[in-house]
Amino acid sequence: PEPEKPNPEPEPEPEPAEVTATLTYSECADVIGGYGKPSSYRNSYGTWVVCAYDFGSAIQINKNKVAYIGTPTFEGDIKKISLKFVESFSGDIYLCSESGSTSVAGQFESFKCSGTSKEYTLTTSGHKSLYIRSSACARISKITIVAGGGSGTNPNPDPTPDPDPTPDP
Repeated sequence: PEPEKPNPEPEPEPEPAEVTATLTYSECADVIGGYGKPSSYRNSYGTWVVCAYDFGSAIQINKNKVAYIGTPTFEGDIKKISLKFVESFSGDIYLCSESGSTSVAGQFESFKCSGTSKEYTLTTSGHKSLYIRSSACARISKITIVAGGGSGTNPNPDPTPDPDPTPDP
């Protein structure tokens, strides 16, 4: 009888493909409800939830209040977020695991912004969706999110193939 072969190592899960997802004000302007009324907008990346007020040129809300924008859920971790504003914004932006109500609930990252655009690389892994919560939501005209993808290296590369066997004498 042939000797039993040991069970091979299971194949590692492939890294999710990297995706760059965007949401623009012009896409979701028609579905934005009144102040404090969450609305859903679906594009090719998934469903975004916007709790805002339509001010005519951006994903607007009463400029001194905190609103939120919920991202779709991605296959891989969210790694980077870029925001463009219709006017300069200076203040804090919070990335949270939930929308909350009047205070920043479920906060896991925050960063300062100053100007009309901001790119932020997340340092907390394991988040496949998030809420953007800030009075910055009054000025956002475009959100770009990079999610998924690996480090570019295979943690379990294919082993070097066996050399050609030498024939028995």
